[in-house]
Amino acid sequence: MQCRKLTDERQSTLRSRLADDDWRESWRVAIDRAAQSAFCRGENDRCWRADIDWFLKPDSVTRILEDKYHGPSEQPGNSGSAEDDVMARHTVEILARKRAEQATDGGPA
Repeated sequence: MQCRKLTDERQSTLRSRLADDDWRESWRVAIDRAAQSAFCRGENDRCWRADIDWFLKPDSVTRILEDKYHGPSEQPGNSGSAEDDVMARHTVEILARKRAEQATDGGPA
């Protein structure tokens, strides 16, 4: 599932995350790692998939970087499917564009 729109609520949440230095420095790596995780891609008993709202939660980036969402046979760095790579890049582009807009508007950079 792709993020179709950065709603006002999502923008507010993103501003909060960007105010956190650690999150701001780590989100790109976390996006790549989540895209490589079978669990985050929906290969789990609940068919749950990571989405933008989950990613923007306060602890999601930290948990991704702690390998909470990688199974024992998964190694970060292995590529996911092409569709997942597109979704991750799309989400990253939205976040990067929003960050640039906020920096221009005087918001958190």
